[in-house]
Amino acid sequence: MNILNRILIVILILFLLILSLVAMLNTFLPLIDIGESKRGNRNWKS
Repeated sequence: MNILNRILIVILILFLLILSLVAMLNTFLPLIDIGESKRGNRNWKS
């Protein structure tokens, strides 16, 4: 059971890390979206 407990703890830590990365990406993604949309759609944001 000790190995299973370690595996569950590692999975929980990885899940929290992924959630924090997603939260960080949500703050930086609008900048990337604006940069990419200026190439294809010039009328999206002037």
